[in-house]
Amino acid sequence: PVLDGPTIFGLADFTPDDPFTALDNDNIQIPFVNTDDWAGEAGGALLIQCGRPQNQSINFYAGPWRYAGVIEGATTPPTSPAVRAAPFELAIDQKLWIRLRAVRADGRISEPRILGPTTIVEAT
Repeated sequence: PVLDGPTIFGLADFTPDDPFTALDNDNIQIPFVNTDDWAGEAGGALLIQCGRPQNQSINFYAGPWRYAGVIEGATTPPTSPAVRAAPFELAIDQKLWIRLRAVRADGRISEPRILGPTTIVEAT
């Protein structure tokens, strides 16, 4: 059967909570606002994509992006920040960008938001 499309004609949205932290143990710590609509919905999510780490001389990154995980929404919103494994090996003092998209339970998706750069730091 074909399901009805969304009845709200607007994109999903979220509040970016920059800066994120990239650690040399190959983890990314992503802060988010857990009162955003996607976080309080079962079926909502925040999709995480990561760019390939770059040298300090690079000041712009447009892709390619690699899937780095998801933060799933729920009726009890997830706790910020979320830690996800980076899809690349990270080294101290490289720069890293991430791209986030929010997805609502009804299938609406947000415009991508690029956060960064951040400098990869040593894990404590």
